[in-house]
Amino acid sequence: MTNVHSITNSWDCFLISLVAKNGYHTAIASFTTRFWGGFMKSTKISLIALLMATSAVWAENSQDGHLYFYPHWSAYQYDDVVGISVDDDNGYGLGIGYRFNDRWSFEVEFNRIETMAGIYHVDTTVWHYNAKYNFVTDGRVKPFMLLGVGDTDNKFEFPTPYQAAATSANLGFGLDIGLTDNWSMRLDVRGMYLYDHDATDTMGTIGFVWSPRAAKSMPVDSDGDGVVDHADQCP
Repeated sequence: MTNVHSITNSWDCFLISLVAKNGYHTAIASFTTRFWGGFMKSTKISLIALLMATSAVWAENSQDGHLYFYPHWSAYQYDDVVGISVDDDNGYGLGIGYRFNDRWSFEVEFNRIETMAGIYHVDTTVWHYNAKYNFVTDGRVKPFMLLGVGDTDNKFEFPTPYQAAATSANLGFGLDIGLTDNWSMRLDVRGMYLYDHDATDTMGTIGFVWSPRAAKSMPVDSDGDGVVDHADQCP
């Protein structure tokens, strides 16, 4: 049986040697790339499966749960892709989400960007699997956070076609702006760390969210006494 203390000591020695050799910041970056990057690659599918299974359980137990759709335009800023300079460009996408309650949702999102690397055409396909958290639950404007994983696939139409794919960790922030019971406007910006390329891309999106189920209306308290109208016995 493996000794837990020996494992701990091994990690301690590994980190100490990194710091001694490269300095604090480089050590942290190296540790993140080796440990977290490998963890992301090996567990991404399991994480997505877990989120989907959790979604099903929450859906069964949530009276507020419903689907929504997010067609949008995107602006994509590239870091160098395996040393190749790629032009920043615009694209389009579609997201499908499931809202569990006023705070939490889970989204699967597709984006497509067509751009250039010098004189050569590049097709970029981006898939994201994000948890969405609303910081506030009432009002017309709702700020939110996105956190998840993804895949970025760049296809270069060089004389010899070349493909560069990478797994990413995503973090973003945005706003939902209510328009009607079923429609809202949404904008967000997110950073994506691509482990396979050791690069950070940025993407902003703007579009409209449509839900086939209207948002619940808030109980009315006309006289402002803290008792909703249907239960208020005061004249």
